[in-house]
Amino acid sequence: MPSNARLETTTARRVVGLVTRASYDDPSSIGALWQQFGGRAGEVGVQAAPLGVYHDYASDYRGAYSLLLGLPVDAAAPVPAGWTSLEIPAATYMVFRVPAGEMPGVLVETWQSIWAHFEKPGDYERAYTVDFEQHGWPTEIYIAVRPR
Repeated sequence: MPSNARLETTTARRVVGLVTRASYDDPSSIGALWQQFGGRAGEVGVQAAPLGVYHDYASDYRGAYSLLLGLPVDAAAPVPAGWTSLEIPAATYMVFRVPAGEMPGVLVETWQSIWAHFEKPGDYERAYTVDFEQHGWPTEIYIAVRPR
């Protein structure tokens, strides 16, 4: 396991946010999603660090996926118009800490190291169910894993 990573089993949590479809080859919609989210985050009425939730994978990291950019909420929280609700399932995650530095550069570099890590043989493989970034300090990337 990389030195900037740890294993963690989490409980389920609900997130509401805005969604886009993107891919490894065309991540251009992600910047627009962050801009849209920044202008609408107050609609949820929650003070929390944003989560980027990767789901609905077409294949592996090279294929298309959906990204929900949102905020954690409790089960009874209303969903603002135009927003989507998604549950991050309880699972085992390999958690990668994003180093301090200029965003989004350090985030992209961390993702590149994650892709490289899972290309090599190891004790765990990616599950490609739901992965997420927990932004703030520290920013961490949670990758759903299963034993090989």
